This record gives sequence, C-alpha cells and structure tokens, in this order.
Amino acid sequence: MTIKRRELTVSGKLCLEALRRFPGYSVNSITHYLERRYPDIFTNFSSTRANVQRLAGIKDLSGYTRIKERYPSLPPVAMPPTMRKIRVDYDLPFGKYGIMADLHLPYHEPLPIKRAMDWFRYEKITGLILLGDFMDCAAVSFWMPTKRRDFMHEVEQACDFLDLLKKSFPRCKIIVMQGNHEERLANYFNMHAPELVDMPGADMATIISANERGLDVLERKQKIVAAEMTLIHGHEIRGGSTVVSPARWAMLRGKACCAVGHWHCTSEATENDLNRKMVTCWSIGCLCDLEPDYSPVGNRWNWGCAMLNYKQDTWEFQNKRILNNGKMV
Repeated sequence: MTIKRRELTVSGKLCLEALRRFPGYSVNSITHYLERRYPDIFTNFSSTRANVQRLAGIKDLSGYTRIKERYPSLPPVAMPPTMRKIRVDYDLPFGKYGIMADLHLPYHEPLPIKRAMDWFRYEKITGLILLGDFMDCAAVSFWMPTKRRDFMHEVEQACDFLDLLKKSFPRCKIIVMQGNHEERLANYFNMHAPELVDMPGADMATIISANERGLDVLERKQKIVAAEMTLIHGHEIRGGSTVVSPARWAMLRGKACCAVGHWHCTSEATENDLNRKMVTCWSIGCLCDLEPDYSPVGNRWNWGCAMLNYKQDTWEFQNKRILNNGKMV
C-alpha cells in the first residue's frame, strides 16, 4: 500500500513510525502503545486502531493480526537524541578556602565546628566550602527514622547556620556542594511526588534561599576544580563503603590530586606517577555526631576540617584532625 507522506496527519505519521519501530506486533498492541505514548493525540481506541489497520493495509478487523511488513521511516531515521548529562566543573577562583564536610545538620557537633571556624578566622580565609552532607535530610530519607520526621526543623537549623557563617565570614564566598544526603530530597520527590520534582521550590537551593543569601549551590555531583586539585564529596566514586583508607581509595579511582569527605575520617595517600610527579589524595574528617543511632560503636570516624590555598601558580592543601577535646592537630 502506497502512502503519500504529505497527505498524512500528525496522528498518521505517528502511526507509521510505530509500524516501523515495532514490526511483528499486533494491531492492538500498536494501538495501545500509541494511546499510552501520545494520550493527547490518540483519545479513541477504535479510531486509532482503524487508522493503524488502514496504514498497515490490513483488512482483518479483529485487531490481533500481526504486522509483518517493515515500513520506511518518516522522515529517514536519524541518530536518536542522547539523554547524556553534560557535566560542567565548578572552576574555583583564586583564594584561601576553609573546607568543612559532613556536618549533617541538625546532628552536627558545635565544638569541632567552632574550632574549625576559629582556625579559618585566624588564617583570614577568603572563601568557605561546605563539601557535601551539610544537611542530614533524615526526614526525607528512605531509612526508617528513630524520631518523628520533621524536615522543616532541619531546614530551619540549616538556615540559621548559614546565617551564622555569613555573619562570621561576611566577605567570604560560600560554596555549598550537594552530597548524598542532600540528594535525599530529590529522591524523595521522585519516589513520592514525581509530579512536583520540577516545581519551583522543590530543589535544595531554593529551600535554603541560596540566591538571597549569596550562596553558590552546586549541581548534583558537580566537581570543584582548582588547577590540578579536585574537590568532590566522595559518593560520586562507586563502591568503597568500608575501605581502610578513603584517600587511598580516591587515589586508585581518581588517579589525580583530590580531596573527599563522605567517609567521616582523616586520611592521606601519596604516590608518584611514571614521570615521578607526586599525586596526593586526602579524605576530610566530619563535623557531626560520632555515635549516631545507626552506627554508635566501632566506626572509624573523627572530626576534622581542611584548607585550600589556591594561587595563580600553585596550591597548598592542609588537612586537620580535631580531637575530642577540641584541639586541632
């Protein structure tokens, strides 16, 4: 049966494309596909099936006849568009940056946080990086909570802490990286209310009023790059949940100078490449409760913070532990 393409309606073109894509399917199967795929165009089953039968040249009205002929494309088949996400790194401006990872508000620890802030003030930092898991987002977690879910309390605590940082470091750029705990919010919407995922106000940046506070909130899994040094939260690296040395794991997987949080412990690993160029990776300690309900005994966590001094020709990284008495080493 010859079809003049210019005579086809939009529904006719979609029918013909379905016939090309799914040879061997029955007329009814093609009809159901079209109704579900294009509900605004195909609103009546009988008329849709009749259209499919007409274009396929099938006179059997039962709908169970399988389509054997392969149909040409309309227009000729092109490369399908990719859904690949193009990731753009965050290029860190020159400056001296204090780095805090894994605060997990409202399960943070004031003592090491105050000690870290004192160090940052003494060093006269020009920027501050929250390297993921700034909020715990326990109330929107998949895991069963030990207390009543109260996400607004977590948001209030986060906003109060951000205002404290803005007051303590009024001239500093504050960069907020999203870790696996911040991703709980998007996962919650996808699981329980997918229709609201793209609504204004459903993202973390809007919830904490990032623009109004002058914060740079990074996209999910966006890296911070400072010349040959890269900062990530750590959950971007697959596996390694029980590694002995997170820095060593980051070295094996990243093969470049980097610093990670996520594992809540301080470690360092250094190797030389084939040309004797030194490559070092660090993991940064956390600033949260070291004995949470889900892991009160036997974890290897410790408090810590870090500093990156990024200049035009070089960079320097300092990784500090904070002891239980608040002393920094």
